[in-house]
Amino acid sequence: MVKPASLRWLRQPITAFAILLIGLPAFAQEAPKPSAVDTSAPGFDEPVFLPLEFRPPEDTLSVGIRFSGKARVTFQGLGTIFSNWSPGLLSDKTITSRSYADGQVSTDVRYRLDGNPVNDGLTNTWNMNADAGHVVPDTTQGLPAGSQAIAFHAYQTESSGASVTARSGATPSWDVEFNHRLGGKKIIWGVVLGAGLSDISAKAAATLQTNLRVVTHYYSLYGAPAPGITINADGTTTPSAYSAPSSTLVDLYDENGNLSLAPNGSPVQVGRDTTVLLSQQPYAETNVIDPTPMTFTGKWEVKGAFITVRVGPYVQADLSKRITVRASAGATFTLVGARIRVQETATMPGSVGDLSIAGETENNTTAKFGAFGSGEVDWMLTKHTGFFLGAIYEQYSGSTDLFVHAAPTPASFDRVAKLNTSAGLGFRLGLTARF
Repeated sequence: MVKPASLRWLRQPITAFAILLIGLPAFAQEAPKPSAVDTSAPGFDEPVFLPLEFRPPEDTLSVGIRFSGKARVTFQGLGTIFSNWSPGLLSDKTITSRSYADGQVSTDVRYRLDGNPVNDGLTNTWNMNADAGHVVPDTTQGLPAGSQAIAFHAYQTESSGASVTARSGATPSWDVEFNHRLGGKKIIWGVVLGAGLSDISAKAAATLQTNLRVVTHYYSLYGAPAPGITINADGTTTPSAYSAPSSTLVDLYDENGNLSLAPNGSPVQVGRDTTVLLSQQPYAETNVIDPTPMTFTGKWEVKGAFITVRVGPYVQADLSKRITVRASAGATFTLVGARIRVQETATMPGSVGDLSIAGETENNTTAKFGAFGSGEVDWMLTKHTGFFLGAIYEQYSGSTDLFVHAAPTPASFDRVAKLNTSAGLGFRLGLTARF
């Protein structure tokens, strides 16, 4: 990935470059003619003096700093958050273990005396939390009225089209340009080749809306009373957590109904199985979008850089011995390297807690073409060295789509960051050399 520019690393090479440029010869001189001699002396051959003609430097190299590189990033596809729960499909009867936001149903571990599994369609291994709404009427045919069932839930959020936009401002970074003269006298023309680096740092945080999908599976108790229900003194009920298999300690009585006592006089207690059996497979399912949108919070960030190479013709004119103006235009090629980071969190109903996703990627690299136009003024301290100040306008072709995967959400729901390296005006200044 292209790394962001750092001006402190440019100070030493720019300083060394400036010292080297200032040390170049400032101008060419004619050789002085010798003092008058007697040309009539025997054997004297009069020398021939050829005037030296100064030729202006053909090429120009400039190194400096640019202030440009605005970028706009639109994050799309936000709000789809999957979970690690595995409720499975109602139609898949091969599943023997299903997990939910508020409980789990696992494989039955009961065995007969002959060592074979019971296989009666029930399980003694399941659990539920204390959320209200677990116990519902059982609609299984053939059960007496008032029979109860257990409802388990799984949640995920699905994007309602939420998006957020972040911007990256112009930052100082390095720029280099080489101008090769091809012809002309008063108006010089040639070709320019340049490159500049710009940083990208765009981030946003927001609270947005999304849709809540609720999958509910219903399990039969086959007429048994629902566990985990506490009956209060006023007749109301309070749900509580339950985990099977379950057992309790009870006092042991002999065949005559007498309490069995240990040698120390304390009652003898034994374990009694209190497991409530549950159907191994759900008998019904609902899969709906909650009509009331829910909110989620998120943070999104893109950091990186893009390097732009420009090439095209230029024209140049001297306003005076020291001041030169130059204009150029042409095509650009931009290579973008960026790292994307996303984090989204939604609070689920009941005591489930937060449902979150997070993702980061550093391998987003892409290229794009565009156009530029620029103008600058050179102020020459000598015939070879000086300073320049210029403006540049760059236009890029369309936006760049960058993708980031946020587990456990499937790849088909990857977040998209639409990056627009904004067209606009930037400025350049630095040292220039002619040779």
